[in-house]
Amino acid sequence: MEITQNNDVYNRYARFEQRQYPTLSDEKLSIANNLFDQWLLQIKQNGTLYPKN
Repeated sequence: MEITQNNDVYNRYARFEQRQYPTLSDEKLSIANNLFDQWLLQIKQNGTLYPKN
């Protein structure tokens, strides 16, 4: 729920995410988690993933 307050979007994302875990190596899972953390930090700072000009 950190990236959306829309339950339908969140549920669709959560199902997709859960299906992906078994297919990822430890390295790829670590990369994905790092990207998510970076994106979330940027969204919290800017209100969007895209930088403000």
